[in-house]
Amino acid sequence: MTIFRPDRVIALANLSVYYTPRNPKGSFVTLMREHVGDDHYFVKFQLPGEAEARIEQVTYDGFFRHVFSNKFTPLLPDWSKAFEEKGPLPESTSEEDLAHYVSEFQKHGFTPALNYYRAFDLSWELTAAWMNCKVLVPTIFMIGDQDLVYHFPNAQQDIQRMAEHFPLLKEITIVEGANHFLQVERPDIVNDHILKSFKNFLAKL
Repeated sequence: MTIFRPDRVIALANLSVYYTPRNPKGSFVTLMREHVGDDHYFVKFQLPGEAEARIEQVTYDGFFRHVFSNKFTPLLPDWSKAFEEKGPLPESTSEEDLAHYVSEFQKHGFTPALNYYRAFDLSWELTAAWMNCKVLVPTIFMIGDQDLVYHFPNAQQDIQRMAEHFPLLKEITIVEGANHFLQVERPDIVNDHILKSFKNFLAKL
């Protein structure tokens, strides 16, 4: 949004998923396949029906317990065992929360969510006109140091180079011990950084 319609955005708080500029070699799926092969979940999710069937095998409840207990790994070499490992739910996710997610996804299945990943190649094709564009609004970025995204190939180097694409980058915050659902796990830290940044931004208007 900040690139496509900068007139609609005055500031940005970016959580967990860092910005990657459009790569002329191909989409993120193409790059993951090139770097780590067909076992990466971005690649596994591309085939309609296969991921849905596997999630149904472990049940929606089992899948969400796997994800929220932070057992999800980006590489899935043995598809027949994917999503099976589970641990205790973190304090930030209750049994009631889990039941709500299961209930909502049972209404329409996982295909709508998985289509986000399946549209990466199309999104790459449609964004050619914005090649090399920069994000020109004040920005902060936060990510947990236990987030699987933080450990993607070259992720930490790319995060430290964000200012190349965000000339108005104000801060990068690495939250110790936090995983992917940062705003759920550490709401106080997230809110504090957003509010402070927003106040500083408003003071300069």
